Amino acid sequence: MSVRESLGNDHKAIEQRLDELSNAVEGASWVTILEVFRKVDRGLRAHIDGEERYLFPHFEASHPETLEELRAEHAHARKALDELMIQTELHTLRKEPIDELLGQLRAHAAKENLTLYAWADERPQGEPQNGLFEFLEERRMALRDDQPEESA
Repeated sequence: MSVRESLGNDHKAIEQRLDELSNAVEGASWVTILEVFRKVDRGLRAHIDGEERYLFPHFEASHPETLEELRAEHAHARKALDELMIQTELHTLRKEPIDELLGQLRAHAAKENLTLYAWADERPQGEPQNGLFEFLEERRMALRDDQPEESA
């Protein structure tokens, strides 16, 4: 599986959870909203942390301006998560800030797909990956663990 495909799937799963959270605030219990928010928070932070740890250091030399933009967008996403957590805990969370974050993350994902992920997929096969593939497998397992179990 390519980096673009793997982390693109990660973005899709995060978007689905944000959609779930957006829908939950329109009538679910606060216990449910908090549970969904925690999945969003855990998934998005792990995704961001992994990119920054395994991809950013290698991407920086050849794409410093793009990397600066991506770092700023990651910082904005973390701040938005912090604000959503406060609103969740105070039972004041509304649909609008969730949908705003979702829109920003979609634009960010498109940028990463065209820049960071494309660059990562073009790297020579023999070049050391410094834990990248272990990170990708860890993300796949975490996403699988967060999915609701299907009844047989």
